[in-house]
Amino acid sequence: MKYTVDSDALATATSTALLQIEDVQLAAGNLSTTLVSLESSWSGQASIAFQSSLDEWRGAQVVVEDAIRSLSTALGLAAEHYGVAEQDVLTLFSAA
Repeated sequence: MKYTVDSDALATATSTALLQIEDVQLAAGNLSTTLVSLESSWSGQASIAFQSSLDEWRGAQVVVEDAIRSLSTALGLAAEHYGVAEQDVLTLFSAA
């Protein structure tokens, strides 16, 4: 098996992605706060219909949060493992 990895680029991209993930989490949380406060501002048939949309958003938010957690973990581990592997090989050849 042959592969090429630029571990520095992977680490940089991982750091950038993790910051962007935090932005997504913050935006999703802010949207939820806005929607919940809007929910209490009216009543009637439109309010009932809005509740359905709010429930749909909450479900989507759970899916997004789960995907974000998985992506964060995978990116972090990939950057760590490739960085360590490269350093280990360098150490092997430096000791020779």
